[in-house]
Amino acid sequence: MNIADYIQISMNDDILKNQANKTWEMLQELILLLTFGDNDMVIIKNDPQFKPMSF
Repeated sequence: MNIADYIQISMNDDILKNQANKTWEMLQELILLLTFGDNDMVIIKNDPQFKPMSF
């Protein structure tokens, strides 16, 4: 394995960690909203990739 391969693997690892952290934050927010929020409509932040969900 050369240095370029190692750098690529390290970058991928950072990307995965960032995605995992974002997913965990969103899950925590969703849990809080479901527990304490208005159960008719749950909206996760203002992230355009997430649409409002009705329950």
